[in-house]
Amino acid sequence: MKNGFRQGHVVRQGFAFRAKLAGILEMPAREYSELIREIESDPIFMRLRYGANGAERAIRYKRFKCAGLSGRFLELNEGIVAHTGDAGAEVEKLLADKENILRVIRKIGEERFKRYFISAEDELSLDEIAADCGVSAGEAAEILKLVNSIDLYNEFSSPQAALPENTPSYNKVAVLARHGGEIFINFTSVHLARGLYEVNNETIDRMVDGGRFSPREKKRLRELLGKIEFVNIRKSVMYNIIAKIIEKQRAYLESGGRPEPVAFLQKELAQSMGVHPSIISRAVSGRSVETPWGGEKPLKEFFLSAQPEQKREIVSRIREILNDEKRGLMKKPLSDSAIAATLRREYGLAVAQRTVAKYRSELGIPGSFRRKLK
Repeated sequence: MKNGFRQGHVVRQGFAFRAKLAGILEMPAREYSELIREIESDPIFMRLRYGANGAERAIRYKRFKCAGLSGRFLELNEGIVAHTGDAGAEVEKLLADKENILRVIRKIGEERFKRYFISAEDELSLDEIAADCGVSAGEAAEILKLVNSIDLYNEFSSPQAALPENTPSYNKVAVLARHGGEIFINFTSVHLARGLYEVNNETIDRMVDGGRFSPREKKRLRELLGKIEFVNIRKSVMYNIIAKIIEKQRAYLESGGRPEPVAFLQKELAQSMGVHPSIISRAVSGRSVETPWGGEKPLKEFFLSAQPEQKREIVSRIREILNDEKRGLMKKPLSDSAIAATLRREYGLAVAQRTVAKYRSELGIPGSFRRKLK
């Protein structure tokens, strides 16, 4: 395998990797969906996923356990449009422009549409899918493009209720539902519901060694695999966060909201996932799920601390941060707001500025202005 087109080629260390990972975790849902559409419309991806003329296929989808797609995906009605404004209007326009393809979808039927173009689990080439649906390969490709385009508006399929002015809004990533003794994660995005991209590296190496790609295509292939790896990381992080929340807060989720969620630190979750607490903090920021009883809850609200343990954790971290400052590792004394930001960014601890000031004072440490004068 002299070409070494391994999916793990991204170096998982150093500032560049951490910065890019932070960027993809913080990427807005629509921009992230645009990245996935870019990946899935790439001719090289289409070759590796669906093959052509009997060619080997090297990419498949691997579903997450107890996860699927929300049944509300593509529910088009006036109530949804009213709450989604421009997004709903854009989807309606998109569908109006694609009336010919919608007729093709109606022709193949709901069962085959879900099987081949939503779940996309079958190991078939695009020609084989088209033949089973009684359509052309070109029409099948257009249906895939339409699904990818609609997924750009995943907030459309699961709109947030009208909120008072100045109330924070969240991107609802999943609907949690009880079924058969389990709590299922029904994602609002097709691509999260499909799961991870599973790349067969041996097949890709064999194709490269066999001269199946031109020098220019090999460069594009490397870039494509890099994008796929970072998309997979974001998918894995989001799924594992929600799965761990369900595991930890099962009694709360099964009881309809009573009792309250149990003590659960973002740091605890980070340790169980083997990632830095800042990864969890970035991943949960601005995102929510719908509970089994229908209420919407921000992901960050599933993380609570028992007060004594929480205080000890915060005080310990404040002491560490200020010790670093004392050793000259900071350019200037940190304000209480800067310390609060560091606690949130580096340790996943959401602490108000006034709380930092209170605990700093209890440690006998003066404010930044007085420290600056010493």
